Amino acid sequence: MRELDAKTITENVAQMCKEAAYYLPDDVYAALKRGRETEKSPVGQNVLDQIIKNAEIAKNEDRPYCQDTGFTIVFLEVGQDLHIVGGDLEQAVNDGIAKGYTEGYLRKSVVSEPLFHRVNTGNNTPGVIYTKIVPGDQLKITVEPKGFGSENKGGVKMLVPADGVEGVKKAVMEIILHASMNPCPPTVIGVGIARTIPCRNTQSSKTSSSNSSTRRASARSSAARRRASASTSSGARRTSPACLSR
Repeated sequence: MRELDAKTITENVAQMCKEAAYYLPDDVYAALKRGRETEKSPVGQNVLDQIIKNAEIAKNEDRPYCQDTGFTIVFLEVGQDLHIVGGDLEQAVNDGIAKGYTEGYLRKSVVSEPLFHRVNTGNNTPGVIYTKIVPGDQLKITVEPKGFGSENKGGVKMLVPADGVEGVKKAVMEIILHASMNPCPPTVIGVGIARTIPCRNTQSSKTSSSNSSTRRASARSSAARRRASASTSSGARRTSPACLSR
């Protein structure tokens, strides 16, 4: 059984938090450039010019391309033959979030209690962590910073089987129209259709992700490789999930 030190996980998560906030994925950047080439409105052209320039400055200077660096969603795929030593997995992830947001001067927005005692935790923890056990001895980590402005414009709709496809379409449109232009544009819409609300939360988070940082950490290498998750939308990191359960 392979072993992986918890400190390695912390260091990787810290770096991934910074990378996801600094670097717009190549496919999203290319989509913005294509959008600029076809945009006919002078106002739209000007806005896209600013977004593109902002992304270039952020990449060149290692700065967040938006002041809202959100809360941190982390997807873990843990190999069943991997043994994590030197600490607790969840704590190692949260330590990495705290380290990344502190070292990277990213905005810390998480509060310890959301309603009655809204005290900032000071390091953007705890993160939202999803763990899946998979075959093998590898650990795959995906870090997704999600802006609070987009999270506030998400929605949940419970449907019955009789609603069918048209019911799904109607529910999605209602959530989008209700959000209107309040989430920061350009918008990426994630739709999760699942049996339960918790499953829906996971699906919509994955589908709406357009700037996440993914690494595989093995017992032999802590910095295997990074990739930005694919996105077919011409939006930036702003996500406005239209979330459904049926």
